[in-house]
Amino acid sequence: MKFLGIYLSEGDYRKTNYDVNIYQKKENISNMIEDMLMELDLKYTINVSKNGKKTFRICDPRLNKYVSELGNCYTKFIPIDIKNQSKDNLRILFKKNRLFYDQNNNSIKLDNASLNLVNHIKDVWYNNNMINSLPYKGFKKPVL
Repeated sequence: MKFLGIYLSEGDYRKTNYDVNIYQKKENISNMIEDMLMELDLKYTINVSKNGKKTFRICDPRLNKYVSELGNCYTKFIPIDIKNQSKDNLRILFKKNRLFYDQNNNSIKLDNASLNLVNHIKDVWYNNNMINSLPYKGFKKPVL
């Protein structure tokens, strides 16, 4: 859950090699990402751009294959085996691991997500009666 939450909100993969990249500019979240990668024992390098944005580059064929099956930046989705997790695990996915989590406003922010991923997130929230228990910002709550 830890990696998946960060990857869905901040990551991509390369088709030409085995790279999986996670991007982050905020120092506190960068530290969290680095701790997570060490905890998961994933080998990585960090590149820092001129504007301070960090790219965590993980070269791992198995991880690349897994994330490639989650779609690209326009088609990312939450797999069914993840959607069927317990509410506690899903809360970790969304809040604890900061999947679209805006810590300053204590809210979930979906305005940078692809429409496909937003629909998957809403599906998980509705199917688990979580829509009113998670802060929500960026898109209006749909009326059922």
